[in-house]
Amino acid sequence: MFEISVIIPLYNVEQYIGRCLQSLVNQTFQSFEVIIVNDASTDNSVAVISEYIQHFKRCTVLTHEVNKGLMYARYTGYKNAKGRYYCFLDSDDFLPNDSLLQLYEAITKGCFDMVKGAFTIVDEHNKEKEMYVPTIISGNNGDSLITDILRDNIMHNIWGAIYHHSIFDNYEYITFENQTNSEDLLLLLQICKNIKSY
Repeated sequence: MFEISVIIPLYNVEQYIGRCLQSLVNQTFQSFEVIIVNDASTDNSVAVISEYIQHFKRCTVLTHEVNKGLMYARYTGYKNAKGRYYCFLDSDDFLPNDSLLQLYEAITKGCFDMVKGAFTIVDEHNKEKEMYVPTIISGNNGDSLITDILRDNIMHNIWGAIYHHSIFDNYEYITFENQTNSEDLLLLLQICKNIKSY
């Protein structure tokens, strides 16, 4: 069994997905699986990932025959995950080499349901523009998280965090096909009611 399942939706991101997967290959923490959900991609993304899959045996690719959107692709991913903890990674994201290790150590030492990490916005020229560090203001349970999200104290991104598998395995969340706005917020607000500590 893997400690972490990294879930990556894939749709027409051939220019980014190689960098994303290479950042996973480079992780210092290695007890993780990668689940890529090909959401009926029409560009060369599948060809790019096939090169990594040959050398990265812990990678599984699931395929939607028709495009269902980001929210549903993540749903397909976490429904097939086997790790003790889940991380969501968008295909245009990439991780510093110790990211999974830091998230894993934080969530296991604190016995939390969720840990959010900091992130840096990088422009198309690979120049770092802005770093964002989440700050707990209202408290550290699910109700407090909702308050901090609605007050813009904490961003509502699903990615850049680690979750205990029970938050997804023990509950059903409303998941829309072809949802094109606020996919992260819609899922995170549902998750919050089941988070006891973060």
